[in-house]
Parts: sequence; structure tokens; C-alpha cells
Amino acid sequence: MNEPTSAPNRDHLAQRAERERRARKEAEKLLDEKSRALYAANKELESAHAAQKQTADQMRAVLESMPNGVVITGADRNIEYLNFVAQQMFGSTRSLASKQRLEHFLPQLESATPDGARGIAEAFDPVSTIAQRSDGTHFPVEVSAAVAGSQGQSTVWMVRDITNRTIQELRRKQLESQLSQAQRLESLGTMAGGIAHELNTPIQFVSDNTKFLSDAFRDLRSALAALQEQVGAEKAAATTAEFDLEYLNQEIPQAIAQSLDGLARIAEIVLAVKRFSHPVGSNKEDNDLNEIVRTAAMVSKNQWKCVADLDLDLASDLPRVRSNASELNQVLLNLIVNAAHAIEDAGGATRKGKIVVQTRAVSQGVEVRITDTGAGIAPEIKGRIFDLFFTTKAPGRGTGQGLSLVHTFVTKNHGGSIDVESEPGQGATFIVTLPAAGT
Repeated sequence: MNEPTSAPNRDHLAQRAERERRARKEAEKLLDEKSRALYAANKELESAHAAQKQTADQMRAVLESMPNGVVITGADRNIEYLNFVAQQMFGSTRSLASKQRLEHFLPQLESATPDGARGIAEAFDPVSTIAQRSDGTHFPVEVSAAVAGSQGQSTVWMVRDITNRTIQELRRKQLESQLSQAQRLESLGTMAGGIAHELNTPIQFVSDNTKFLSDAFRDLRSALAALQEQVGAEKAAATTAEFDLEYLNQEIPQAIAQSLDGLARIAEIVLAVKRFSHPVGSNKEDNDLNEIVRTAAMVSKNQWKCVADLDLDLASDLPRVRSNASELNQVLLNLIVNAAHAIEDAGGATRKGKIVVQTRAVSQGVEVRITDTGAGIAPEIKGRIFDLFFTTKAPGRGTGQGLSLVHTFVTKNHGGSIDVESEPGQGATFIVTLPAAGT
């Protein structure tokens, strides 16, 4: 049988149990406080993460809604991000672009500034360069950059497609070139018209005097023949031999006839110059296209006469053309001169070529064909010959503006069309189609 526990032992056990109860209670209180603190910290972390996610979403939304392409690269210039505009611009996706370096889309970036890409990142103004799409095509862009991060580990590149702006700039330059060309032609035409007008009067009185000499010489021959009959055959023969009258009787009429023919040609040239020098303007009239062709052929004769023969095959039933005669003169002059240059480049200095200008009525109106026996046009440049400033001629001989102006005058100013048929080594034929008057 157990002995009863003594009172001191009971007190000791009670005190020990009380201590354990207090310790457990304090531990529970501490655990509760720690749990509350941990819960609060977790809530703050969740709130900070949500705020960070919201900021990131807002930043991504801003980047995606920007009108320009945005590219973010790492320190090694590997692409880390492309916004929607950049994807459309380069014809790529984020997954494909993430495997590429920036130079894949901006191959000329290093040469855009003296300090390369670093110079672009430090520049205040955008730098113009050429970008490349995934399909290999190129287009002009403006690029600016900013270093991101305290250590400069990322760079944000802003890329703007300036194709439309470049096209507008080229159009502006083309219009300025056309205006300058028109002003030069107007000045030249005014001067040529004045010279032609001044030449008219002396040509007229020289022609009249030469015709008078022709008539007077016929009378002198008759008078001389009558005098020879009166002085006798022997004395007449002696006088004829002394002054070589037979030679004079034969050569003087020929000299007068040749002079009259030369004066008639000069008069034709002066008339052609006066027609060609009509001031450039927007007024249109019903013009005779055949007459315009003859004028252009006459004015350009100095360009083709040494390298080619020019034949005119002009339809007699050609309808009149509602047109600006001065502009059509310029069109035909440029095409005839180009034909002469093509023949000269193909060896026209050693063997004369041939230029044929043909007019005919077609269903669309009237058609002019200028055919030459030059070297022809290579297929790879055939589509570019009407581009502004494109030329295959040597410097100082061609500016690349002639055929561009021809195209503008024909298509835009007259509602017509111009085409070219050519095979290398077989010459070329330029075909100008214009609507007839009243159509």
C-alpha cells in the first residue's frame, strides 16, 4: 500500500505545474503574436506584389499602345522585348525576336553615328538609319535610345518608321525639280522666242533681196544675149571667153537657188523655235500633234543629225489633241534626244543609226512611237527609267530628270500613258498614248 504524499511534495508539484501552465500560456501568446506578425507581413508582401504587377501591367500597356516601335535589349544587345508596333514593323514575334540580336533588325546601327550604338544612346536627337524586316526588305527609320537600370544593363530603343515621310520628301523634291525645270524652260523659251523674233526681219529682207537678185540675173542674161547678137559672133565669143560668162551663167543661178533654199530652212528653224518657245502654262488647246512632232524634230536636229537619220511617219487622219503644246514639245524633244544618245552609246559615231517617229490614231486617242536602233534597255532597269534622278548616262550628260518629267507631263498633266518596249541590243520604242480632243 502506497504511502500518502507529504505536504511539501504536493506544494512542489503544484508550483511546477503552475510554472508549466504559465510557460505554455506565454508560448501560446508569443506564437499568436508571431503568427499575427507573419500574417501582416504576408499581406504586405501580397499587396506589394499586386502593386508591382499592376505597375508592370500599366508599363506594358503603355509600351504596347505607343505609336512607335519599342525594343528592349540586355547588356549583350540580345532582344528581350518587342512591343506590338515593333513586331508589325519588323514582321516578327517576341518568341522569334528573343533569339536575335538588335543588329538583325538594324544592320547599319553601328555606322549610324561615329560612336556606334553607344553614340545613339547618348544622343539627344534621333538618328536616321535603315531597318530590315524578317523577309529581307529594307525601310528607313529613326532610332533613339535610353539606358535603363542603375548599372546600364538594359537599353530601350525607340524606332520610328519614316517611310511615308521619306516618300513625301522625295515628292517635294520632285515637285521642286519640276518647278525649277519649268522655270528654266520658260526662261529659255522666252529668250529663244526673242532671238527668233529678231532673226525674222533680217531673214525676210535677205530672202526678198535674194529673190530680187534671181529675177534681176534672169533679166541680165536676156540683155546680155541681146547685146551679143548685136556685136557679132566673133566679138561676143571673145567677151564670153574673157569673162567666163558660160561658167557664171551656170553657177550664179545655182548659188542663188541654194541661198534661197538655205534661207527657207533657216525660216523653218526660226518658226520651230518660236513654236517651241511658247511660255509654259496650264492652258490647253486642240493642237495638231503632227505639227508638234515636226517642231521637236527640227529643234533637236543638232542632237541627232550626226549619229542617226530621222524618219517621220505621220498619219494624215490624226485627230487633234487637247494639250499643252509646250509640254508635249518637251516630251517629244526629250524622247528624240534620248534616242540619239542611245544610238551614240551603241556606236553611232562609226555607223549611223535610225530614229523613226510614228503617229497614228488608236481606240484610246492618238499614239506616238519613237523607235531607235540603240543598245536597248536592260530588263533589271526597265522599271526604273521613269524614276526621278535615275540615269545611266555619264555625269554631266544626264540628270535623271528628263524621263521623269516626260512621265509627269504625259500621265498627270494630260491623262495619257507612256510605255517602253525594248530588248538588249535591239533598240527601244517609247509609246506615248494621249486622249484625243473631246474624249
